[in-house]
Amino acid sequence: MSLESRLLDRLESVPDTFIGMVNKQNEALWRELLKLLDELEYKDGVIVNSAVNLAKSEEIVSRLQQVMFGGDYLEGLREFITEFDQQTLLVNGYMGSSFDNFTSDKALYDAVVNQSKKTTLALFDQSAIDKQWADPLRKIFQDNIIVQGTRADMLKVLETYVKGSPEREARLSRYVGTIARDSFNIFNRNYTMMLSEELGVNNFRYAGGTVKDSRDFCIARAGRIFDKKTIESWASQTWQGKNPATDEKTIFSYRGGYNCLHSILPVSDENKGAFFNEVRKIKK
Repeated sequence: MSLESRLLDRLESVPDTFIGMVNKQNEALWRELLKLLDELEYKDGVIVNSAVNLAKSEEIVSRLQQVMFGGDYLEGLREFITEFDQQTLLVNGYMGSSFDNFTSDKALYDAVVNQSKKTTLALFDQSAIDKQWADPLRKIFQDNIIVQGTRADMLKVLETYVKGSPEREARLSRYVGTIARDSFNIFNRNYTMMLSEELGVNNFRYAGGTVKDSRDFCIARAGRIFDKKTIESWASQTWQGKNPATDEKTIFSYRGGYNCLHSILPVSDENKGAFFNEVRKIKK
């Protein structure tokens, strides 16, 4: 596998590995939740609306939080963050093989990488997970207790929330998946663009293949080379899935929008010429 292929492959495989760890954690959370539900008070299968049950539901959420931050989730997060360092080495390798004048300013690059890792960790720490996962879980309990729902109905809602269903991804997996993919991909592009700016690169290739649900925006650009001004002009366009924060600068990081796995890779003048020569051969 070429260096470029490894770079592009990891933009999907690294977040997917972390998401797989989260899915394992969902199973552990569900097993624990099934045991804890027996601590609530029921009458003929109906949840009793009482201060005692409301207090117990808060205890259940707290104990699930302990499970959450004591298992596969934290291990997966540690592994995910270390991949930022590996991706940095691959980007440096790509730039070094593409541009003769590339030099690595280790102190500066380390500072940029460490800041990106710190920012990403904040999106996955306990306060963030509480807001995205624990707080909605509390509301499920509170709503079912107050309206005196049945244990069976609440169980269905909780199972979909914690484990997911064929129609709906588990709440934690959905949050982690989106943030993991976007944070790792945006870091990769920001770091690459920082190096490109220092080298004064003007040409870039919209790298990466297309799949059945690729956006029209990406399909029209995949595999093609564009100059910097053309790419900057895309920010003024409108398309489905576009990140609202996209402007002339951030277009290089946000590309097609949320969950976009394409990369805008810098291309040297020599490689640009070689690319167009190959295109001419294919057309003949």
